[in-house]
This record gives sequence, structure tokens and C-alpha cells, in this order.
Amino acid sequence: MRIVFLKQRGSLQDASLWLRLRHIKAMMDFTPLKTQKMAQLSDEQFSKLRETFAESSGGTGTYGAYAVLFLMAVYVLLRNGLHNSLARQILFAIILFIFVVCTAKSVAYTKLFYMTMDDFQFSESHQVLIDRYLIVLSVLTHVNSVLSDGIVVWRAWALYPHSIKVKTFLSLCVVGTIVTSSVDCAFEIKDGSKTHTTRSGLGTLWFYLTLLGTNIAATGLVGYKYWEYRTIKGTVADASMINQARGKPKVEKVLIMVIESGFIYCFYWITVMLSAVWGTADVGHEVLECVLPQIQGIYLTILILLVAGQRDDVDSTTRGISAIEFAHSPNLGSTDSSDGIAGDSDERLPHIGQSFVERVRKSEFKSFESSLKKAESTSVC
Repeated sequence: MRIVFLKQRGSLQDASLWLRLRHIKAMMDFTPLKTQKMAQLSDEQFSKLRETFAESSGGTGTYGAYAVLFLMAVYVLLRNGLHNSLARQILFAIILFIFVVCTAKSVAYTKLFYMTMDDFQFSESHQVLIDRYLIVLSVLTHVNSVLSDGIVVWRAWALYPHSIKVKTFLSLCVVGTIVTSSVDCAFEIKDGSKTHTTRSGLGTLWFYLTLLGTNIAATGLVGYKYWEYRTIKGTVADASMINQARGKPKVEKVLIMVIESGFIYCFYWITVMLSAVWGTADVGHEVLECVLPQIQGIYLTILILLVAGQRDDVDSTTRGISAIEFAHSPNLGSTDSSDGIAGDSDERLPHIGQSFVERVRKSEFKSFESSLKKAESTSVC
């Protein structure tokens, strides 16, 4: 009986082992399609996966930094007050819209990444959906570029409140940016349905040149205003004494920061232009395309925060000039030798002293400095 029982037990163990092996084989036969494709990636598919991952990770990381800076900039604007300043209200609306655009682009890139992970062999319906996402990304990118250039122009506009020529020139720059962005966006949407990618090559050169030219022009106008400020400051009689007493004026620091940040932003546009026109590695170009909206927003928010850190109450344009000094006329005696008119020894003739001239120069310099502070306050924060 015991021998029969052991034989039956052994056969049961063999049957159990056979069932387990059959179950494992069935699982291998019905492996999900996604796992099979992951195990059979071609070089082209792996390159596409690496490119998409680089885009998403670069864009997401840059977006995280931008989100923190955006919250800080919003806090600065709210602290300074929105209800009493139309300029701050417009600036707040613009940076909020740019942040929404960047958020939408980050969501779209993330969705594209998951779509790439789900299916490497794109079906026709799948490709149509991707083309729609690319159209949304193209429109948002061009809108963001126009808004960023508009803020750069606004910053220079505020420094020339009475110059019709400068305002006309800046207006033409903005119109050129809007036209070129619209045309380039239309071509990109048209070509995207065929190439299923963003537009690049020499055909995009004129678009980037317009954006770059607008930024260079606006930064150059700010630089000219800084040179004018330094020139007027140098004409003050005791400018060196003012510098020793006050240090470098904060309005001067603000102008320097605006100029330096403008040059950095122009250099970034040059890099993007060279990448799009003459081409870099596919991964490098796509990463630049992905982080471009965040860079535009980061540039503006950092500028707001830097100016807020250097901002000071605007000095009074007139502190009041002391009364005109009167110099005693020389004693002319009872009779003038030339015309015989009798003079009065107690008569006082008005005389403008040197101290009065210096005060006038200081007043003009302070008035110019005050106007710059007001302009920077309006255009930045």
C-alpha cells in the first residue's frame, strides 16, 4: 500500500510540475505587445526613444525651475500692488499667459512621450493625433515668441516716452515679429502634415533674424540710454563726490542688469537660430525647441526679481533750490565816470553765483535719473 501511495504521490508532483511549465509557456506566448516591441527595438526606434526622453526630461526640468521663479515674480508684483498700476496689471497678465503656454507645452510633450512609449510602430490614426499635438506646440511657440519680444520692446519703449522716432521704430519691429511669426507658423503647420516634425533649415532663417534683430535693437536702445545717463552724470560739477557719498546709483545697476541680460538672451537666440538653420544633432535641436518657451519665461521673471531687489523709492525730482545769491555791487560813488548817473552805495544788483549753477546741474541730473527710475519701474515691475 505504501509503495502504491508513493507512486501516486510522485505522479501528482509530476502533474503539478507539468501544469506549472504549461502556465509559464502560456504566459510567454501571450506577452503584451508593448513588451515584445521593447524587446525588439531597432536602432531607429531606440534613437527616437532617446530623443523623446531627452526632450521630455529637459523640458520638464526647465519647467520646474520656471514654475518656482514664476511664483516668486507673482509675489513681487502682488506685493508692489496691482490695483494702482496699469503697467503691472498688463505685465502680470502677460507673464501669466506665458506660464500657461509653457504649462500647455509641457503637458503636450509629456503626452507625446507616453505615446512614443506605448507604440513605436505608429498607426495612421496614431500619427494623426501626433500631428495635432505638433500643431498645438507650433502655435504656442510662436505666440510665446511674439509676447517675449513685446516685453523686450516695452522695456525700451518706457525709456523713451517723448521720442516719436524711437517709438515708430520699435512699433515696426513688433509688427515685423508678428508677421514673420504668423507666416512661419503657417508654413510649419503646412509642412508638419508631410514631415511630421518641426520646421528647420534655411527657410526659418528670416524668422529667427527678425526675432534676433528686435532683441538687439531693444537692447541697443537701453544701452544708449545708459550711455546718455553716464554722460549727463559726468557733466555734474561734483559727480565724483556724489558717487563717493551714494555709491553706484540703483538706477544704474538696473540698466546694467537689463543690458547684460539682453545680451545673454540675444546669444541664446543666436544658438537656437544656428541649431535650426545649419543643424545640430537631432537630440540637441529638439531639446532647444522644448526648453525655448521656458527660457523666455525665465528671462522675464529673473529680470523682474533682479529689478525688485535693486528697486528704490524714486527720489524727488525737485528738492528745492536755495534762493538766488545776491552779490554786493562795488561802491560806485556819487557820480559814475561814464554816464554821470548818481549811484547808491547801498544798492544791490542780482548775481548768479557758481553754487547756483552747480545746483541746477545737479537738479537736471536728478530729474533725468528720476525719469529713468520711473521708466524702469513701469517697464519691469
